[in-house]
Amino acid sequence: MRNKYVAEVLWFCLPLLMTIVFLKFDISEESTVDINVHDSYFVIKNIDILYTGAIFLGFIIMLIRVIISGFKNNLRNVNFLIYASAFILLWAWFISLNDMLNTQASWTVHPPLSRMPNKIEYKPFFIDSSYLYFILGTIVLLTIFTGYKTGLNITKKPK
Repeated sequence: MRNKYVAEVLWFCLPLLMTIVFLKFDISEESTVDINVHDSYFVIKNIDILYTGAIFLGFIIMLIRVIISGFKNNLRNVNFLIYASAFILLWAWFISLNDMLNTQASWTVHPPLSRMPNKIEYKPFFIDSSYLYFILGTIVLLTIFTGYKTGLNITKKPK
C-alpha cells in the first residue's frame, strides 16, 4: 500500500526533474536563457522556464496516465487535478499575453500621402483568441469531469 503513494509522488515530481535536466541543472535565480530573433533580444529566467515546462509536461503526462487508467485511480486523478489547475492558470495567462500582443494600434502617416491605400489590413500577431478560449473551456470541462469521476470513485462502496 505504501509503495503506491511513493510511486505517485515520484510521478508527480517527474516533470519537474525532466525540466531541470533540460535546463542542464542551472536553475539559480541569476541564470537566464537568451533568445535573439532578428533585432529583438529576449532574456528569460530559467526558473520561469522551469515552472512553465514542469506544468506543461506534468499536465500531458498526467492526462495520458489518467486516460489509460480510465479515471479509476484516485491518486492519479488528484495528481492530474493539481497539474490541470496549474495548467488552466498558465493557459489563462497565455490568453492574456496573446490579447495584449494582438492589440490593434491606430497610427497616422504625416504628412498625408496622396497615394496611400485607404484601408490598412490588420493581421493578428499570435492566434485568434476564440481558439484559445475553446481550448481553455475544454481543459476546464476535462478537469470537472475528472473531479466528478474521482468523487464517484470515493463514494463507491467496496463489495
